[in-house]
Amino acid sequence: MQKAYLQTLEGADFCNTSSSLSLANQKTHGVINPVLSSVLFKIKFLTASFKVANCTKKLQNEYRFIRSHSLHSNTFVDWYYNYLYMKKDLLTHFSFMVALFVMISLYKDWLRLEFLPFWFGGILGTLLPDIDHLIYVYVIKPTEATSQKVAGLVSERKVLQSWDILAKTRGERKELIFHTAHFQIIFLIFAIFVITSSGSLLGTGLVLAFILHLLIDQIIDLMESNSLDNWFKKFPFTLDDKQKRWFVLANGILLLVFGFLY
Repeated sequence: MQKAYLQTLEGADFCNTSSSLSLANQKTHGVINPVLSSVLFKIKFLTASFKVANCTKKLQNEYRFIRSHSLHSNTFVDWYYNYLYMKKDLLTHFSFMVALFVMISLYKDWLRLEFLPFWFGGILGTLLPDIDHLIYVYVIKPTEATSQKVAGLVSERKVLQSWDILAKTRGERKELIFHTAHFQIIFLIFAIFVITSSGSLLGTGLVLAFILHLLIDQIIDLMESNSLDNWFKKFPFTLDDKQKRWFVLANGILLLVFGFLY
């Protein structure tokens, strides 16, 4: 029976409302509850919905459905869900970093061991912008409910859960330091100095990956909320939506110029 339901789940489109409703309605016939009582089946259900749906909101809905109909402990399912969310966030940023750095290395003939510092800088530059959220939690707004929850999880060494919360609530933090347009402008000026004057491969890789990380975060905000208001909240003058998109495009062009021409 479980095998048959897994085949149904793997073929279902959870982004399709009628498909989700059809699946949910089956619980009234007393069929799904016994099946979901297996922890192994719940994990396979979650993985199948993640792969097929490819959209975070629907994944979360199916996850809540599993939890509400479970007869066993959800501890491992919680861990697995947080792992998937964390993995998705990391893979997004590192995939773009690796793709960009491979193209730059091929173009400049840097695919040799002596250029490893360039890649080390890329790894650091990909991770550093996320420190912005920790600064917010521990320094800027430590009394907020989300900040206290994250701090509590970190103190309990529940890193996956804390990362999950930070990723899902990133839009709530409106007073970040790195994730702002004016910081981007300042950092671009700093990047010009590092790339053209320092001669450091580590520094070059770091600033390129840092710029790329912020650019990806802006694109994600555009895709999820169709807005960049948080990035321009403290900008010295007002830009309309079209001008903000041109700003993002200009950052992308500058990134390519810094990477391939210097």
